[in-house]
Amino acid sequence: FRHYRFTSLEQRDGGEATVPGIAEFGLMRLGEKAMGEARARRQGVLWPCRARDATNGTFSERGASMTMTLPSLGDEAYWMWYIVTADEPGTESTDPVRFTLEGSNDAI
Repeated sequence: FRHYRFTSLEQRDGGEATVPGIAEFGLMRLGEKAMGEARARRQGVLWPCRARDATNGTFSERGASMTMTLPSLGDEAYWMWYIVTADEPGTESTDPVRFTLEGSNDAI
């Protein structure tokens, strides 16, 4: 997919989400390859790695959602994702405890 949307449905304080409550989210693969490599290094041990082709997306926020748009489709499937909660003092109550992550090739 090119477009991914994270939407917070419920916050840590039990309230309905009005903001995403995260600083960022991203996509991961097992054993990310270096540029130009045919295979991942250390093929026998594939650790989760941030997907290199998903690090240059643009982000936008609207209400309780954060959308990431990638410039193009990835070369391979993304196997995992991650979130980083907001780390400013006093934002703990807005940490998402229930959320959705959607993907689409059409603008979300």
